[in-house]
Amino acid sequence: MLTLPPSPWKEFLQALDAKMTEACTLPCFGGFAVTLEYGISRPTSDIDVLDVAPPRAVDILMREGGKGSPLAIDYKATCPC
Repeated sequence: MLTLPPSPWKEFLQALDAKMTEACTLPCFGGFAVTLEYGISRPTSDIDVLDVAPPRAVDILMREGGKGSPLAIDYKATCPC
């Protein structure tokens, strides 16, 4: 079952997805994943991922949505963390 992330994560991921040039898989873990899976209100300011596939997508993900990127700056302002 697909669990959609709450705002502002949903909008951040949609904006990041729009910048991607190909499909990729982001297996998540940590606080972000726990929040989605169990609905626990646990503030987090990042998304921990394992083995992004394909590996070449990492560069784009980090450049477009990583720490210090315009998307990260824009959405941190609205993040309740």
